[in-house]
Amino acid sequence: MEGNLIVFGLCLLVTAFSFIFLGIFFYVSYNRNIYSHIPHPKPLHFLLGHLPLFKEVAKNGPVAKKMVEWSKELGPVYCLHIVFRTLIMCNDSTVIKELLTRSKYLKSPDNYRGLKSVYGAMTLGNGLLSEMNHEVWMKKRALFNPAFHRKYLMGLMNEFNSCSAKLVNHLIPLSDGQTEVVMLKEFERLTSEIIGKVGFGMEDDIIGNPDSPLCQLLPKVLSGMNSVYRRPLLKYSILPKDIKYKHEVRAAANEIRAVGRRCILARIDALRRGDQVPQDILTYILQESNNLEGIKDFDLEDMVDEFVTFFGAGQETTANVLSFTLLHLGRNPQVMKKLRDEIDTVLKGRNYVEYSDVGKMKYLTLVLKETLRINPPIGHLNRLLPHEMDICGYKVPKGSVVMVPIYGMGRNEKHFKNPEKFDPERFTRDEDSPLFAYMPFSLGARSCIGQTFTMIEFKVVICKLIQQLEFQLVPNQSFEFVEETLTFKPKDGCKSYITMRNI
Repeated sequence: MEGNLIVFGLCLLVTAFSFIFLGIFFYVSYNRNIYSHIPHPKPLHFLLGHLPLFKEVAKNGPVAKKMVEWSKELGPVYCLHIVFRTLIMCNDSTVIKELLTRSKYLKSPDNYRGLKSVYGAMTLGNGLLSEMNHEVWMKKRALFNPAFHRKYLMGLMNEFNSCSAKLVNHLIPLSDGQTEVVMLKEFERLTSEIIGKVGFGMEDDIIGNPDSPLCQLLPKVLSGMNSVYRRPLLKYSILPKDIKYKHEVRAAANEIRAVGRRCILARIDALRRGDQVPQDILTYILQESNNLEGIKDFDLEDMVDEFVTFFGAGQETTANVLSFTLLHLGRNPQVMKKLRDEIDTVLKGRNYVEYSDVGKMKYLTLVLKETLRINPPIGHLNRLLPHEMDICGYKVPKGSVVMVPIYGMGRNEKHFKNPEKFDPERFTRDEDSPLFAYMPFSLGARSCIGQTFTMIEFKVVICKLIQQLEFQLVPNQSFEFVEETLTFKPKDGCKSYITMRNI
């Protein structure tokens, strides 16, 4: 009798697995069939789709570079299958204009789950970047916009200058022309201190402290977010090393939110007591949060979501772009000379960068624009189709996720001649309009709220560094980039030898 029960149980188990296998088979077959008319790279694994191909490509360099090749080979529209999901890649500026400037095309929730939480720990939650409810997002954006207005940012020039000067003073003891300095690491600490001070009134010494907790926590959290997309099966792994990694990511996410929670609670107490508090982003949010009509229960944890969102976005991307800028300047000495001449002319020997100086730095603006074209902070945007859509002659089904390749469009020869060449003055020439091909901060209503903040920060930091120091790139380092986290960063971190400038 017992033997019969075992056999019966095994039969049920085999039958269940058979139904699961058949279900997967028919689902994958159906999904691939509805996109069969759209070109795709080869080879294509039946179950995993292009995931093995991605892993193979990643061994030889960034996947984003390979996507540029695929767009040349397959055309402006092609699809990528990743296990059960299909993504439509679009390199057409006319379609991009439609997708990014009209509010009916929303972000894909599936593509943002890895930002909201990681392995069971809350990260960005429903912060401004990852909020998927469009009506709620619009109310939040309207609330936060004044905190990033130019008039408000004018009051932050002291902090931009003081933090940049602090970095220069930190680098001076290393300016013997022989000490190898990884500028990416220096910029990560700098941008952490800037966003901490101007955003949340934090007084932590981060620039001179490589062991600062925030500098340790944020990379781990970003790495965890990245692994959700690049290793989708990792969450199911029971391997000891994977369990340990997921535990570390959760711990880092919990701790960085705890830092934000303590910072917010301390400010709330100070406001209740009537103490004098910094007029920073945090104070503004706390004072105006009661105006979020229609948003129920905007509480402490929602504020923590915004803390992590602003801190993450304000640190990682800015540090990477500053590093890429220094790399391009090091490889193009004629550009460096022209830029330094402009800085000397505008500042006239002053060490303080006024707000009025920022607008006079025309060539610096071009340098930063060109850096952002070649090395944008992120590689892609996405939008969800609310209806079937004709994209470059292909019928794309309702519910499809269309990916807009920021990196790929910056390499599009139709809009940028000699796209691999670092040429800041290309933006002054009468070439084909790159309006909807150039989008380092996205376009439309959901463009980056902090882009003006970031450009001012870029300019002050670059001015202070170039005015006082000379940078020579360490020979034989790589000029490639890596996709270690959700952003692109220099593979070797912009290694430099530093000397004092003879003025």
